[in-house]
Amino acid sequence: MASKSRPATKTPSRRLWKRTDEFGFGRLSALTDGIFAVAITLVAVQLTIEKPADDSARALFDAIGAEEGAWVGFIVSFIVLARYWVANHSLFSRLTAIDTTVIVLQMIYLFLVVLLPFSARLIGDYGNNPGAVVVLAVILALLCVMETVLFGYASKAGLLDYSPDADEFRWAMIASLMPVVTFLGTIPLAWVDTSLALISWIPLGLALDRLISWIAPDGVLEWSKDMT
Repeated sequence: MASKSRPATKTPSRRLWKRTDEFGFGRLSALTDGIFAVAITLVAVQLTIEKPADDSARALFDAIGAEEGAWVGFIVSFIVLARYWVANHSLFSRLTAIDTTVIVLQMIYLFLVVLLPFSARLIGDYGNNPGAVVVLAVILALLCVMETVLFGYASKAGLLDYSPDADEFRWAMIASLMPVVTFLGTIPLAWVDTSLALISWIPLGLALDRLISWIAPDGVLEWSKDMT
């Protein structure tokens, strides 16, 4: 007696939340903006000064100037947070939909964002300690890696409003990872001068961006330059 064949089981398709879905897409976008806003606020809250020696303006300015490391940490952290918010916002503006993987990757990304106020506080409290710069550099490098992973997954999963060819995708990934070279490559400089190591991130980052734009074939980065 022949056994009855079972009907083929249909593999469930992945759940997608389209841009028009406020419950899925809209809530993740709103959560991201909120966390960035809180992180930037907390970075500013870390700015404190010791009580001035007296009530004179000079004593107040001296107390403010004594917190050089805290100011450098705040400025660098604010610029980096603003840069990553712009890049993440630009990526979301190109997404046509999100899935569970995008949500998980974005939450890991935001986990690193909320660590930035802590690392900025280390710079403020232990500005002359190279270890404080190392912590901030590693967090920023991991944040850059997660941004690249998120960008790469969304592109390969067909969730963007543009499908890059192989060359466009490869060069976009290289450009997205360039800040990792900046953050990790300047760690040895922290043992020479911590403030110099922090300040060097901005010109070095700009120089690497220019270098990539110069050596990349014409046109391959145009579609992604606002997301990396």
